Amino acid sequence: MVLRRTMNIFKLFALIVIWQTFIPSVVAQNASLTFTAWSPDGIFLAVTSGSTVQIVDVATSQPTNQLSDLSEQVTASLWSPDGSRLAVANGSTLEIWQQPWDGGLASLEARLQSTAYIRSMAWNPQGNQIAIAHDAVEVWNLGTRTQIYSVYAHNGFITQISWSPDGARFATTSVDRSVKVWDAATGAILSTMTVVQNSNLPVSEIFTVATSVSWSPVNTELVFGAEDGTTRLWNTAQLTGSEVRTSENSPGVFRANEEAVLAVDWNPTGTEVAAGARDGIVSIWDTETGDQLQTFQSDLSINSVSYSPYGGRLAISGSSPLSQVDTDLSINASQFLANGAVQIVVPAPSLERLQTIADACNAPIAIEQSLTASIQADQLADVVAQVEALPENTIPPACAADLIAVAEALQSQ
Repeated sequence: MVLRRTMNIFKLFALIVIWQTFIPSVVAQNASLTFTAWSPDGIFLAVTSGSTVQIVDVATSQPTNQLSDLSEQVTASLWSPDGSRLAVANGSTLEIWQQPWDGGLASLEARLQSTAYIRSMAWNPQGNQIAIAHDAVEVWNLGTRTQIYSVYAHNGFITQISWSPDGARFATTSVDRSVKVWDAATGAILSTMTVVQNSNLPVSEIFTVATSVSWSPVNTELVFGAEDGTTRLWNTAQLTGSEVRTSENSPGVFRANEEAVLAVDWNPTGTEVAAGARDGIVSIWDTETGDQLQTFQSDLSINSVSYSPYGGRLAISGSSPLSQVDTDLSINASQFLANGAVQIVVPAPSLERLQTIADACNAPIAIEQSLTASIQADQLADVVAQVEALPENTIPPACAADLIAVAEALQSQ
């Protein structure tokens, strides 16, 4: 009994320490946080920073629209699945804005009042519902502008929420050291994963905050980041309803950081993840083999990472520049946006990535035939010229931009 009471006191103490170390890094500095999200067509980025949301044309690096006079932000703005609307957290108010994004006046479609400061949001795949998270999860019907339900299930605020691609479930991470999978229709908890960090301290378990989560676009896996510097996978194909645990020695746990992994994202094919950490390190992982494909160092403390819709580019953004960076890993960004708070890079450039992008956007046969295993670096310039010479609307502009970005990155290797 005494031992159990001692352990419970220790766990409570550990949770208090976690709150004290995590909250300043995510909340107290919210005025300097910057988040990015690609529009579904890959033409724009929504750049959320402080009390402003800018719509940036990626091709020109110039803002084309701006929403300002908002409350301080602690979360990214999110595009609807069809790209026609943008969800913006304005303190405890959820605002839904409508296009145009390329100039002109965006219109406010709806304003929904939450019960607390919004920390994360997720659209359902159909675009007719949105979940917002703070200490609880609220799900809203956007057609009727009514709340479907509100559920408290975490013992602490939710750090991020992500909806599954089939629309049936969503996942949340929290400072209470857990990841939960929910039934989206009812708000029932399907399973809880407690996040354990192994330690040499003379106790059986040390817990760590789950900081960020993203659902695979193609299957039942989700990836989440943790305060202990790990990035972890959870295959939710079989949910028992009971509590499960993951430690840093479990399968599907990747480590490249010593500081908190605050942002994660999947590539469009669900074969790799990007993880960005407080120390500015971004890691690219092959989720099928567990291999680390690339690691690079930004001069930002990373708050968000986001793959372009065709997977050829990665937008990373963060807060104040780090005072020191590892020059051996320094980032080779192709673009700097929003005064350097957003950087766009080509993640792990490869011929296979080029081929995947060309296939995804139905590139002309001549281009696909050029991308054979025998292609030489100097021939990639011809591929770039072919893509640039394509008549307008032959392939989506964002796909062309991804092809060019990857080909040029391969040339420079």
